[in-house]
Amino acid sequence: MEHFLQVGSSDELIVVFSPINIPKGKFGLSRFFGKDVRNVLFFNCPNTWYVDCIEEMEQIIHEIISEFQISKVVLYGPSMGGYAAARIGGKNPEFTTFLFGPELKLYIPGSLSQKNATIQAADVDITPLMGLDFSNTVALFGIYEPVDLIQYEFSLGLGFYATLPVRSPHAVHEEFYYRDLIQPLATSTTCSRFVESIPLNFIDLNPPTQHSGLLYSAFFANNNKINNNTDSSKLEEISHPSAYWVLLKHALVRKDANLLDDIEKKLNRYFQEKTDGFTLPSKFEKRILQIREKIAP
Repeated sequence: MEHFLQVGSSDELIVVFSPINIPKGKFGLSRFFGKDVRNVLFFNCPNTWYVDCIEEMEQIIHEIISEFQISKVVLYGPSMGGYAAARIGGKNPEFTTFLFGPELKLYIPGSLSQKNATIQAADVDITPLMGLDFSNTVALFGIYEPVDLIQYEFSLGLGFYATLPVRSPHAVHEEFYYRDLIQPLATSTTCSRFVESIPLNFIDLNPPTQHSGLLYSAFFANNNKINNNTDSSKLEEISHPSAYWVLLKHALVRKDANLLDDIEKKLNRYFQEKTDGFTLPSKFEKRILQIREKIAP
């Protein structure tokens, strides 16, 4: 586990837990907080999901609070870092905590933690049995990806101040960055202010939780099953980007240019008609382009 304290000129402390694939010696979200006048403590524990260093990080935080006479602590955790922020913020509810696409239930087949974690420990899922208090925590989930939709559904029983399904693939913090929405979120020190800073049209008011099982199984089906077209017809009946995200994989596996064209048209229509001006996330555009190049004759 690595950490770095960027000493500021205030009595506030921002704690940032890096997401996955941040190299040793580097820290995630440094472009968000690199020039902040507040004290900023960065952590990185490359791809362990922090399961081996929660207590050590918590001790470091409390030592800095004491040494610098900190009066306000705010935790930020994207993706893998969201797990660590949830564990520490839930144990210290006086800390305001913001989670971006966290995995709360680890090692689900197909999830980032299952594919990338260098440590897979037992009994580390965040459940009510952990006794954590999330009354001062906001969690955002990019529900366009199946595992994130399942994590969102799982989070609803954990007592967060707010748990919000947002119009984004997994990397919610990146979506905020691309849309130039970081400033009001990075300066929020209360849950209410943070939620108020999120544009209403970024929140999906009708997340397709009733289809979460189908979306998950259809996304992680083996290529044989996809080629047999087992789930595609059911997915095409779901008028939601989460289904279109899954169908993009089907189009790639089946090398189906017609399906790809149809998905692109439906996506553009959806974001023109059903999102109150919120535009198509760039990750969709990049994915469509990648698939088109791969299946081109």
